[in-house]
Amino acid sequence: MWVKLPPELVSTCWNELRDQISESLPPTISFSQQRMSNILEALISEDMTLWVAVRINIEEERVGVLGHAITKIVEDEITETRNLMLFTLWSGASMTRRDFEEGISVGRRYAEKKGCENITAYASNESIIKTSKRFGFDNEWRVLVLPVKGEYSWVDRDQEQGAGQLAEKLIGLSI
Repeated sequence: MWVKLPPELVSTCWNELRDQISESLPPTISFSQQRMSNILEALISEDMTLWVAVRINIEEERVGVLGHAITKIVEDEITETRNLMLFTLWSGASMTRRDFEEGISVGRRYAEKKGCENITAYASNESIIKTSKRFGFDNEWRVLVLPVKGEYSWVDRDQEQGAGQLAEKLIGLSI
């Protein structure tokens, strides 16, 4: 069962969840304590939502956490398109296909209720990418990330030099 964790419980459970959340950050977010504090603040203020997959054992009166996800409604200001972004997803070894199916169903209902057109997500794990396709995600798109700081390298330096020389010859442009 997937439940939306109320803000007051987010702060209570934060120490147990923080490391798992930091392990599942999207590629556009590098880890820092300040960023983790910002995520906690966004969850408490309900700018982001923490969903927890739980399994309830009535006989033992116990609730086990199977996994969790953080979502955020992202709106494109120009087109006014709203999407529910799956910001993080963490799962323990005991999550089943049915648990994931239920999570997607809950996410779709929530997204529709909030006026969203799609659920979007980042993924680099091939298994997750293949599984997402089975659940109906269009995984033909790719998120391309180029860090602004640091050096980059052109795959083929000779090709770059050749293009620069050709540009100089043709139009007198220096690259």
